[in-house]
Amino acid sequence: MIMHQTFVLLAITLGAYQVGIRIERRYPMVPAILWTVVLLAAILPLAGVSDSLFAHKISLLTVVLGPATVALAVPVYRHREILKRAKKPILSGIVGGSIVGMMVSGGLAFLWPAPHWLVNTVIPKAATTPIAMGVLHQLGGNVSLGTALTVMAGLFGAITGPPLLRLLGIKSPMVEGVAMGTSASGIGTARMIRESDIKGSISAVAMALSGIAIAVLAPWVSQLWR
Repeated sequence: MIMHQTFVLLAITLGAYQVGIRIERRYPMVPAILWTVVLLAAILPLAGVSDSLFAHKISLLTVVLGPATVALAVPVYRHREILKRAKKPILSGIVGGSIVGMMVSGGLAFLWPAPHWLVNTVIPKAATTPIAMGVLHQLGGNVSLGTALTVMAGLFGAITGPPLLRLLGIKSPMVEGVAMGTSASGIGTARMIRESDIKGSISAVAMALSGIAIAVLAPWVSQLWR
């Protein structure tokens, strides 16, 4: 019975994602993951499935996140020569973007004013979720809220990032990949991969390196906004 529930919920989740992909092809501005969340939010309450039960039953999906992330190395390796030639602007964009993102997030919370634990919660929101969770533990932020903010930041960036970049007249795949990987982490990178191989490669590098930059610099930003 337990295994049956697990397989059913996995099937529902993967099916919702497939529907999300189909909708995204028709309405490219909204990523498939958002449609998936909307569909699951509508289906699960009707099926009497609680959030905690759902998270427990589909924990298998979290196991495959590691291999899925490692698979990003394939397009990175394929475009390694381009990445080598542009390493200085790519690195400066990633580090600069990571610092600005943390400063702005923490600064807005500080000026609100918010308690320091909430300031620490919003600082690492642009990092990929596993790194953000580690930083949240280190800073003393709220892990549950911080994880939700990380996902929301990724969704918001994936939806608004490409149109905003086009509005600003930016057409460089390198700039778009760095911007999306640094600000929208895994969800933004997933969108870049679907748009083009080179954008996905640069975004994957930006996602990984920005996570490192945030992990290293977040304690300093936290002290600044104390």
